[in-house]
Amino acid sequence: MIALPPNLCAIRRKIAGAGALSGSWGDVIDHFRWVDVEIDLDVPGSFQWQMSHFVALRGAVGEALGARFIHPVSDPLDIPGANFLMFRNWETEMAKGLPYPKPFLLQVEQGGATVRIRLFGPLMAHASEVSEALTRALTRNERLPLGRAYSVVARRVFVGQIAPGDLSDGENLALWFLTPLSMRHHKVGQDAPLSVLRGIHRRLSGILAWYGIGLPLSVSEMHQILADRFSGAYWARGAARDAWKHPTARQRQIFPERGLVGLLNLNAHCGDLAPFFKLGEVVHAGGKAAIGCGRFEMVSASPDL
Repeated sequence: MIALPPNLCAIRRKIAGAGALSGSWGDVIDHFRWVDVEIDLDVPGSFQWQMSHFVALRGAVGEALGARFIHPVSDPLDIPGANFLMFRNWETEMAKGLPYPKPFLLQVEQGGATVRIRLFGPLMAHASEVSEALTRALTRNERLPLGRAYSVVARRVFVGQIAPGDLSDGENLALWFLTPLSMRHHKVGQDAPLSVLRGIHRRLSGILAWYGIGLPLSVSEMHQILADRFSGAYWARGAARDAWKHPTARQRQIFPERGLVGLLNLNAHCGDLAPFFKLGEVVHAGGKAAIGCGRFEMVSASPDL
């Protein structure tokens, strides 16, 4: 596993000096690790997760982490949310304002029985505390993200990595977006296939910045490769927009959100970029990944897609 820089100054120096890796996206996989905190819940079989649950859970986790991890706010009525979960001192505190995505994301497995928070970079060292905070957020008796308390069946904390056998560079691959892909530019949704692929690159580049890992190619070179190789990519039949509401404690408002779910047919051979997309599966794509948006899997595209 790559050695994490000990403090903010050190990681900034490492990021500033990070050159291209000697090989490829496969070399990034060899360096990249993360920590998953999983909690199994006793939920009824009819229970279905909604995006509003993710939003509430994100805020509940931020609140439960408390003064040790949350940057203080001046308004005593303000409730610290996940937008504050950025490291200020890389060992003990977090704060907003750093130009990198939040070093965590939320997931649930189909059926809703397992809740997962995936930790990146220096936050990995605090997995036990995050596990306790997430448990409290899911089982307390008021302001629950699920509307009621559920019993915790099991908890797990483990290091994740991509195994070589997980990679596939075959023909006819597609990206199956399981949770709404939310990307905007000047408040306009960005759903064009090339925009989506660039969004995967931006998200991945930002997460790798927490580790100080250099990228195999510059942004312009990578975007040109994506444009050339996947010029024929298209949203397959079944792609649809998903809408939900985003209540915020800080602004005390409710914002409408929209995102795209469905199959994005790459319509090309992935080849040496298969590791790039496999890394994207780990970190998600687009915005609002901290609440679980932009989760996708690489799947085989059927001939009629």
